[in-house]
Amino acid sequence: MTIAIRLFRAPLTINHPQYTPKRFPVARDLYELPNGWIGRVDKYLSLLPVQIAASVLESFYNVVIDNVRQKWIQQQQPVNSFTITWANIELEFSSATRTIPWNFVLAFAERLAHLTQRGFVGKYCIYYIHLPTGEEISIHLLIPLVAAGA
Repeated sequence: MTIAIRLFRAPLTINHPQYTPKRFPVARDLYELPNGWIGRVDKYLSLLPVQIAASVLESFYNVVIDNVRQKWIQQQQPVNSFTITWANIELEFSSATRTIPWNFVLAFAERLAHLTQRGFVGKYCIYYIHLPTGEEISIHLLIPLVAAGA
């Protein structure tokens, strides 16, 4: 597994009324991470067949979890934009307002591994905001689509 550091455009600003606690979507498993991080899914494209996609994505998230715990949290300095690449899957993290802590990446990967077991399989763009500080992190899962019969 490799980790590549690339610069990105700044994520969209998340100053939006849907982030107020009373109007926030109910699906807390995906949207709430520890320490005050709240997210919204901006784009989502489901992958089919679900069983195959779930197996691949669960393996991917487990590799990310293992690497964060065993290597990156001790060996890599946090940066504000990076891409985690495994096979042909890319998970991009970007923030214009802060460096992205490895414990945030770990919490996100653990949450997505759990949700993948429950059928959340697809490409996505999720924006997180840290409610106490207003800092923002965007996360994009990129998977090339393969034409049927290829």
